[in-house]
Amino acid sequence: MYRVLKAQGTQLIAGHNVPQFIRSDAESRTIEMNIVGRPFILDFAGAKRPEQVPDFEEHVLEEHYEHLRELFGDRWSDALHVAEMFGRETGFVLLDIHPGNIAFVATPE
Repeated sequence: MYRVLKAQGTQLIAGHNVPQFIRSDAESRTIEMNIVGRPFILDFAGAKRPEQVPDFEEHVLEEHYEHLRELFGDRWSDALHVAEMFGRETGFVLLDIHPGNIAFVATPE
């Protein structure tokens, strides 16, 4: 996925920084990428082509959205927007959505 993003020149998605692929090592199964600050979107290991996404039952989707509401609080619809924009820009669907993968600018306390 990082190679796809690099080939597309994608550095921002919905105003969120995207880590840039630097290199990989097949033998050690590692990738190197740069570090990005907030707001960011990262960890695309679970991204799938639309035809690879399982057909989830309605109650599973409802539970998932409720979980996202709990995780993101007032920002849950913003997180869904970022995930949707990721799909539009890359053609892949993010399945692993949580605050560690989609982070917003921290608000002062």
